[in-house]
Amino acid sequence: MSAAGLVWRHHGEAAVAALLGSSGADVALVAQVAAEIDRDVVRRIDEIDHGENHPEDTLGLSSVVEDCNLRWNTPATGDQAAEDAAFLRASEVVEGFLRRRMEAVHARLAAMSVVLEAHRGSADPRIMEIDRKMPWQDPVFEYGLPVLYAVYPVATGNWMVDAMPPERGSYAQRLPLPEAWAGLLDAALVEASGIPDAVFVHRERFVGAARSRAGALAMARRAMEIGSATLPRQEGA
Repeated sequence: MSAAGLVWRHHGEAAVAALLGSSGADVALVAQVAAEIDRDVVRRIDEIDHGENHPEDTLGLSSVVEDCNLRWNTPATGDQAAEDAAFLRASEVVEGFLRRRMEAVHARLAAMSVVLEAHRGSADPRIMEIDRKMPWQDPVFEYGLPVLYAVYPVATGNWMVDAMPPERGSYAQRLPLPEAWAGLLDAALVEASGIPDAVFVHRERFVGAARSRAGALAMARRAMEIGSATLPRQEGA
């Protein structure tokens, strides 16, 4: 451990509890959030600090913090007040990052039970019906759910049809939306799909939308019908 790891080891959970509590979040997940921040952020900082791993790229946290340092050719170099001000700027950057990361991790973990309950209530286990946009893929991976699509409403009034990737981090899909729908909008998509209120399908076929829940579900079901020849047979089917 470097200084970051030692500080987090003794104060990490308390910091998470304080920050999440001030935002009104459920503190029941504090230990899980703190452990994930430790694994994905703090240990990475320790590795870089000890030279066990290369620094992150120019968009990484280490590089962003390093950019807060005084430049060698600034007249303020060597001025303690200027050095302190630079340190405080870096501290603000890290605090903002940690606050947002904690809230994001908490939100994802909090979605787990909501998504599982929604899946239990879905008419078809291959179509995840949720009542709002939320992190839904992790529970599918975690519990090995047979989900192919998630259907949910967004602020525009549309209902989205998201295709499930085969593994974490993949840009592929277990079952892409039909090739014949790729890149189509409105009337052209309605004609190709037979769904009266279909809105669009991305040309990469990982997401589409309809103007209603019924339309989005119809798109998902029709996509499964079209792609049924490529699907593994379900037990009991």
